[in-house]
Amino acid sequence: MTTDRLQRAFLADVPEEYLGQPNPTLETWFKTIDVWISTADREDAKAVLEGIPETKLSKAARSAGAVRTALNNSKMRGLYIGVPNKKAAEYNRVDWSTYQNMQWDAINADYQEMTKKGNQLAKMLEDATSIRISSPAGTDITMASGHRKAFVDAGILGERAKESGAFLGRQASLPGGTVVIAPIESSANGKVVAPKDTCRPYEYLTGATYVFKDGQMVSFNAKGNPECFEQDFAAYTGDKDRIASVQIGLNPASKVIEDGSEYRPGEAAGMVYIGLGNNQLLGGSNKTEFGWSAPVVKATVEVDGKTVVKDGRLAF
Repeated sequence: MTTDRLQRAFLADVPEEYLGQPNPTLETWFKTIDVWISTADREDAKAVLEGIPETKLSKAARSAGAVRTALNNSKMRGLYIGVPNKKAAEYNRVDWSTYQNMQWDAINADYQEMTKKGNQLAKMLEDATSIRISSPAGTDITMASGHRKAFVDAGILGERAKESGAFLGRQASLPGGTVVIAPIESSANGKVVAPKDTCRPYEYLTGATYVFKDGQMVSFNAKGNPECFEQDFAAYTGDKDRIASVQIGLNPASKVIEDGSEYRPGEAAGMVYIGLGNNQLLGGSNKTEFGWSAPVVKATVEVDGKTVVKDGRLAF
């Protein structure tokens, strides 16, 4: 059990030299757990994080490496339940009734159908030589999957959940509905343009452009609040500037709302996110505690020339 007050005290009051220490009992503890059911660990992100320097957050994040290793080495199955949250609705600039109804509708969506679609898309991504993602805002980037495993989260843990290896193969979420893959880290070339994004859940970033060459981010700029990204990025070391992931949404009951809002749920059917930084839970090789996902709204995704997403809608 945890509370916002406890998390705030940990980040604000614990001396920095004690932050980031791994729990030595973690791996043994995880080996005794068969199923882990979780909900959000905070009610109000702003109450927990506001005013905490990024340098301190990055030190606290160092212990996450041990958690990832313990999860990957375990046989635990996990389920996360995204119970509707009033503060999340507020920060997404969506009225509470709309947000709550959509969240429950997405939780109660047809996961059998999503599983079928997700497995089809996962196989296409795994077999792909080339993946191209573009958008009307200016995104145009290509990358290669290298025949890596794609992970389907469609709310159901089937036979694949019995496999060992990367924890994400044994993890599901409600609402669910995503396919995610770690492309070859040196393969991405082009740019990602996100006209609207969030930095912390309660801070907004506008007109962001990320340029990649051979998988490395070589430039970043934004029209509004660029320091939100820059301060976060500067606080970390390691492979923080490497392409990490591509995620495509599958859930037909979840919708992107950008007209006066900031609601871009990753599970919304046809929604695309491109990640930077750590991807070890996906079987990737990036070693860093930094993680960032840029939204690509109204994306078109082509897999070896076949269009699987067209203008933000699934096309297969």
